[in-house]
Amino acid sequence: MGPGVLWEDLAFEAQQAAEKALKGVLIARGGSFRKTHDIGVLLTLLRNAGVEVSHDLDASVHLSQYAFASRYPSEVPLTEANFREALQLAEAVVAWCETQVA
Repeated sequence: MGPGVLWEDLAFEAQQAAEKALKGVLIARGGSFRKTHDIGVLLTLLRNAGVEVSHDLDASVHLSQYAFASRYPSEVPLTEANFREALQLAEAVVAWCETQVA
């Protein structure tokens, strides 16, 4: 990717993909949730609903920080490495979610 890429925006999109996928599983399983962007809360809600959530997804809680990164930029901009990590975490969450609603 070229210069001028806003890694915060791309990391935000990765976080959103994971968040929406987890919420989709909750809805599919008859669960509910309050307004939240916190991946950890969503994982806990799934587990409390009796869904066996792979512990491999626990690292995805780090995606939550990106829900606000593009809205409230910090003095330390995100890097391509941050985005790549966010993308990898989000892909794992989405792939797991697909197995839960298929």
